Amino acid sequence: MGKGIAWIGFGEAAYHISLGLKQQGFDRMAAYDPAKRDPLRGATIQSHAEQVGISICDTPEEAIQGMDFVVSLTSAKVAVSIARQILPLMKRGQVFLDFNSAAPDTKQEIAALERSEGVRICDVAVMGPVPLHGFRVPLLIAGEGRQEFAQEMLPYGMKIELLEAPAGGASAVKMIRSVFMKGFPQVMLECLLAAERYGVTEKMLDSLEGTIGGKTVRQMANQLFTPTVIHAERRAAEMKEVVKMLHTAGLAAQMSEAAFQRLEQLASLHIVDEIGSDVKLGYAQILSRILDRQAGE
Repeated sequence: MGKGIAWIGFGEAAYHISLGLKQQGFDRMAAYDPAKRDPLRGATIQSHAEQVGISICDTPEEAIQGMDFVVSLTSAKVAVSIARQILPLMKRGQVFLDFNSAAPDTKQEIAALERSEGVRICDVAVMGPVPLHGFRVPLLIAGEGRQEFAQEMLPYGMKIELLEAPAGGASAVKMIRSVFMKGFPQVMLECLLAAERYGVTEKMLDSLEGTIGGKTVRQMANQLFTPTVIHAERRAAEMKEVVKMLHTAGLAAQMSEAAFQRLEQLASLHIVDEIGSDVKLGYAQILSRILDRQAGE
């Protein structure tokens, strides 16, 4: 008998992943979701379970019995309480995998919960939209038991990358990545909404592509960081004017206001006094200097 997965929470993500696995021949699965009794959500949960061909158990004990992997796919706000409920029910050899989009501290708190000897805990970061990728959504996994899960699931086509780090490491990568991936589109929107208001959108896009087009993220960091810290004071003054322009145009300016505040903070570190104004340092050197100066404040 092959390995088995118990899904704790059978919402959209668990449905899509389990359906894909079932289609690939992995069919030893069960699930527990208290919302199956919910008058609104219950019918959808039951319908999805029938499509996959798995049962929604009445208790978590029933769902995890005999299963090798217990996957928590609920929400960040209840991740710890769910783990606190499930872990005491688990036995030696079972692996608890928290797939929730939660902060590293949350995953570390889960890893510190009391459990039977031999019960292992993995921190899993889901690195893409599950409805788009299905069971092939990229997963980054840290913590104990990660190799066992990957060894079992990779042959079915899951995309798994192992991170040599304790629980919390995978979620740290995801959360920090979100600073850029969720923040950058907001910067673009603020920029291009203003360009559209002033009738210069295409010219603005041409200008941006001329500056950053074709560069890797590392190349962009190397190009942008040194002048940012050297000219932080002047650029802060410029961003103050940008904020005034956007407000005059009746547009949102949150990202520009944040950039103004950040540049003022960088200027207050006086890094230019240390490195001079005629140097070009790599991104790692700039990051190190910023962290050192902030630690010394």
